[in-house]
Amino acid sequence: MSMDELLGYAANRSLVRIQRKHPSDPDIRGYVLRASEVLCLLRPLHDFIPDGYAVIRNSSIMTIDRHKNDEFWERVMVREGLAHDPETEEKIDLRSMKRAVLSAHNAFGRLIIECEDEDEDIQDFYIGSLVNIDDETLRFDHFDTCGRWEREPSRIEIDDISKIQIETPYCKTFWKYLERGAPNASNAHPAG
Repeated sequence: MSMDELLGYAANRSLVRIQRKHPSDPDIRGYVLRASEVLCLLRPLHDFIPDGYAVIRNSSIMTIDRHKNDEFWERVMVREGLAHDPETEEKIDLRSMKRAVLSAHNAFGRLIIECEDEDEDIQDFYIGSLVNIDDETLRFDHFDTCGRWEREPSRIEIDDISKIQIETPYCKTFWKYLERGAPNASNAHPAG
């Protein structure tokens, strides 16, 4: 995959199929909405249903391509009123993963952080809210699959983050049914 190819898909807001280096989630089908030198913003789809937004590292992309039926899917999405939301898209800063996490948190207050292994089908998956962030690490309040907040925030290395997900139905639905808000969350401005 070349940077020019990725930027071309972003300029056309094309529906594509991306194959990534991470065995835990190797394939993403969705729209490439924006791209920087290091990150791209996607609008993943599952059976015509938008699945929020995802930010992935460009270095994780092995291939990106477009199939003949993608044009048909694009027409269906527009007619169904499931096209893009430019206001949401512009809130995400793609200059670095740190800026992407911080801007997503400041805009929405909740997100999913994934740290995926490139060699094995394993990942660390966090769903919750940012506590604080510096140049190398962040602290993140997160909850389990029963909707219970962990006692202490997790410390996550920014370089280990392979993907963030924003405003997914999964995250939004969980959030509605939590007993209380994030225990340590604040406005999470960068440290220093």
